[in-house]
Amino acid sequence: MPSRRSVLAALSAGAASALTGCRFGSNDRPSETPPADGTGSPTGESSATSDATATRTPTATLTPTGTPAPTPTDRRTPSPTATQTPPPTPTETETETTSPPPTAVASLTASDAESYAEFGGSLASVGDAVLVGAEGADAPGAEDAVGAAYAFERVDGTWTQTARLAPESGDPEGRFGHAGALSGDRALIAASELSGTHTISSGAAYVYDRSGDDWTRAGTLSTPDDDRDAFGDDVALSGDTVVAGAPHARTGDDAVSGAAHVFERVDGGWERTATLAPDDGGDHDDFGRAVVLDGDRALVGAPGEPDGTGQGAVYAFARSDGSWTQRAKLVPPERDSEDYVGASLSLEGDRVLVAAPGEDDPNGYFGGAAHTFVASDGEWTHEAKLLPDDGDESDAFGESVALRGDTALVGAEHDEEPNGEDAGSAFLFSRAGAEWAQEAKLLPPDGGPGELFGSAATLTDEFGVVGAFYDDHSDIETAGSAFVFEV
Repeated sequence: MPSRRSVLAALSAGAASALTGCRFGSNDRPSETPPADGTGSPTGESSATSDATATRTPTATLTPTGTPAPTPTDRRTPSPTATQTPPPTPTETETETTSPPPTAVASLTASDAESYAEFGGSLASVGDAVLVGAEGADAPGAEDAVGAAYAFERVDGTWTQTARLAPESGDPEGRFGHAGALSGDRALIAASELSGTHTISSGAAYVYDRSGDDWTRAGTLSTPDDDRDAFGDDVALSGDTVVAGAPHARTGDDAVSGAAHVFERVDGGWERTATLAPDDGGDHDDFGRAVVLDGDRALVGAPGEPDGTGQGAVYAFARSDGSWTQRAKLVPPERDSEDYVGASLSLEGDRVLVAAPGEDDPNGYFGGAAHTFVASDGEWTHEAKLLPDDGDESDAFGESVALRGDTALVGAEHDEEPNGEDAGSAFLFSRAGAEWAQEAKLLPPDGGPGELFGSAATLTDEFGVVGAFYDDHSDIETAGSAFVFEV
C-alpha cells in the first residue's frame, strides 16, 4: 500500500527530510481580497517579546501511558479494532461548569469509498465549500493509487458531494490530492509523486476553475529544472497567485535546503514569476514543507532548520511592485532539536498559527505545541503558545492547524484519550486580546483506535472540518472521513 509521510514517522526514523507536508489545511483560508496597500508585511528579523501561554483548565484526568512513538510501519498500520472507549464521566464540578463539547453535525465520505484511499488526509474550505483530498484513491476500475479530490457544498444546511476531481488521461502517475487550496471559485490540487509510489519526483499542481458544479482544469504548474525537489508537497492559493513548496530543492551550493515557487496568472495562463529561498538556508532544512499565502504576504515553513536538526523556523516574505523580499524569520522563544517548528501553518492577515508537533515542553516526547505570531508596525512578535488541557507524550499536537479570526483549530492525530491508540482528537481555541484559551476538545461520533482523527483541519466563519483518514465506515475499513463541527 502507498506510504504516507508523517511527522511522527520522521521523528522515529530520525530523518527530518521525511516530514509530512501540511496538506490543504495549511492554506485553507486564503484572502480573496488582497490588502489595499499591496504590502502589509513587516521588515526586519522577528522578535519574541511576548510569550502568553494559552490558559489550561483541565477537564479530565489523564494518566500518561509512556508508550513510545510508533515506528513508521506502526504509523501506517491501523488497529484492527474500531470499538470506541467511552469518554471519562465528568465530575460533579465539571458537569456544572463545563459546556458539552461540540458534536459533529455532518460526516463527509467519498461516493466511491475504498480502503486506504486516505480520504480526509487533506482539507481546504472557502465559504460553504470543502475540498477533501484522498491521495491513496485508486483509478476507476484499477488498483493504482493515483489519488483524487472530492468537492462538497452545503446547501440549506445539507452537505452534498458535487464533484470528484482526479488525474486526467496522459497525466504522469502521482498521488493526486496530497495538497491543495481553495480561493473563490478556484481550486489548486497537488500530486506529490510522479515517478512511482516510492520515488519522490518533481511533483505537479493543477489549477481548476469552477462554474456551477463543473470544474475545468485551467493550468498545470511544475518545475522541470529539478526532477527530485518534491514540488507540491504543500501549496497555497490566493486569487491569481500560487505558492508551491519544493522542500527537496537544491540551492546554489548543492545543499538540499528547499525552495518555494511563485506562479501568477498572466494573460489567461500561469507563469512562474519568482522562487523564494531563505537567506540562511542549510542542508535538509525542508524549506517549503509548509506554505501559506494571503494577498501579498507569504510564509514558508522549514521544520528541519538548521541543517536538518529539526528545530524548525518560519520565514515571512512580502511582495511589493512584483518583487518578493524576505522580511522576517519567526521562531518561538525557546526551541530544541526535533521540535519541527513550521511543519504546518495557517495564515490570516497579520496573524499566523505555527505548529511544533515535536515539542516536548511540557507534555513529553512529541507531545506537541502550536504558536501564534502577530505582525505589527513592521515586526513579527510571538503572541502565545497553545497547549491542550490533557496533552501527553506522542500526541503530535500540531499535526494540522487552522486559523480563522479569533478561532484556532489544532489536530493531534495520535492522541489516545479517550478512544485508544492513534485514535486522534482536535482542539478548539478562542482568543480574547492576546490570550488564547481552549474551548473544546473535538472527537468523532464513533471514534476508535487507529483512525487518526486530526490528520487535517480547516476553518471557516461558521464551521470547522477535521479529517480522519483511516476512519472505518459503511463496512469499509480505513476508508476515511471528514467531520463537520459548528464553531
